[in-house]
Amino acid sequence: MIAKAPAFVPSRLLLRPGLQSRPVITTRTLFNSSPSQTTTRIYDPIRNPSDLDTALLLSSSSRTNLITLFKTSLCSSCATISPLIRSILENRQDSSSEPPVGYAEVELDAPDAGELAMQYGIRSIPTLMAFDRREAQVETMVTRVDDLKNEKFLRDWIEREAKRGGGGGSGLQAWTKQ
Repeated sequence: MIAKAPAFVPSRLLLRPGLQSRPVITTRTLFNSSPSQTTTRIYDPIRNPSDLDTALLLSSSSRTNLITLFKTSLCSSCATISPLIRSILENRQDSSSEPPVGYAEVELDAPDAGELAMQYGIRSIPTLMAFDRREAQVETMVTRVDDLKNEKFLRDWIEREAKRGGGGGSGLQAWTKQ
């Protein structure tokens, strides 16, 4: 038999049977453990370290990888590769069965972005790099321009990185220990 709660106890408090003096508080789930992002998200161009930190926080909170293209405005290869990557990612949005990713272009010729190249070990432009749980995936970064211009290669690389899905591994710690 469940005892009836007194009038002064809020309706969300229920009394346990046999324990009239100890209320049980019903709770609601505040955090969901499943990824909240279901589509690919394309961020504004990154021009300073705080923009990259924001994009990394947003992608890690939704447990998706962030794919970044490090580029400059004078790079002719970048001008070819950037629209190709965007079109691949926009086509991915049509398919709900594929794991979501985030995408951002890091403009290294912006006044405040120069330190990002040193921080993440970028030695050539363009460079395609994924971040998983805010960790740079240096073992899978792509710097060969021929690979970056190959649509099939890019599609496969993006799928591999998307399937990682917040699992971590092969991050910046591996790069700094060498």
